Amino acid sequence: MSGWIKALIFLAVLVCAGVVGLLWAFFRHPLAFNAAWERWGLRLQGFHRQLVSTSVGPLVAWVRGTGPTVVFLHGAGDQAGTWSRITPSLAKGYRLVLLDLPGHGGSSPKHGPLPLDVVLAGTRQAVAWVAQGQPVVLVGNSLGAWLACLLAAEPSLPVRGLVLVNGGPIQGHYLGPTLAPATRQQAREVMRVLMGPAGERVPGFVLDDVVRQGRRGPIPRLLAALDSWQPYVWGREKLSDIGVPVGLVWGEADQVFDRSYADQLLRSFPNAQVFFLPRCGHVPQRQCPKPFAEALTSALNP
Repeated sequence: MSGWIKALIFLAVLVCAGVVGLLWAFFRHPLAFNAAWERWGLRLQGFHRQLVSTSVGPLVAWVRGTGPTVVFLHGAGDQAGTWSRITPSLAKGYRLVLLDLPGHGGSSPKHGPLPLDVVLAGTRQAVAWVAQGQPVVLVGNSLGAWLACLLAAEPSLPVRGLVLVNGGPIQGHYLGPTLAPATRQQAREVMRVLMGPAGERVPGFVLDDVVRQGRRGPIPRLLAALDSWQPYVWGREKLSDIGVPVGLVWGEADQVFDRSYADQLLRSFPNAQVFFLPRCGHVPQRQCPKPFAEALTSALNP
């Protein structure tokens, strides 16, 4: 057998092994696989990964573009790649900064409980570093929306606007299943709550990974410090401390922060813009990227 045929066979074996490895990773750890895919997508779009020094350890920021700065804050258990499907539509005209919140993605701290004051402190310092004294708009989903409101109320930060995505700082009325499920059935119930009817179609191997993440991901670390949350929960009257324009982009199928929660925010922000997204759930930037991107563009250009 000639040398080039042997080389081709060896190459074919390597390719097959790589494909098998990717398939194993996808079916065994689909959530991590998806996160890695999203973060690779950020690199392909031209984002640069930077480390921001904070008192809670280095945080990861993905930065791209020039113009007014828009900082994106993801939700609990997520990471900066969650925005990767909508950032191409914002490529021109903005400096985009996607943060991995403390304890999430590639950001510190890596171990132990995640009290909200730790998450807030690290995010505050990262936003100050990002802003460099210039006004920024904060776009936050779920926990990120809560943090965005807390940061907007701090006079030391140059926040000029907010876009809240299925989240906020006031007390909700969620009575659904635990967000750290222990069984496949509990995971399916969580997906139904988060995504609406689309949650019924989540494959079993993904639900199994949701269970695994419920044991060791950021969410159980946040839940381990649940007593730290209450001082940062606002009454509706506190929302008047936010003196910047507010937009709401809301997935209507969400049952964690449903439409009634958005209506409470609207009553407190009488001049707020709102964009309701039918058939979209708690993380609409991932579930419904096209209508979400259109709504976000409108919210950023009132």
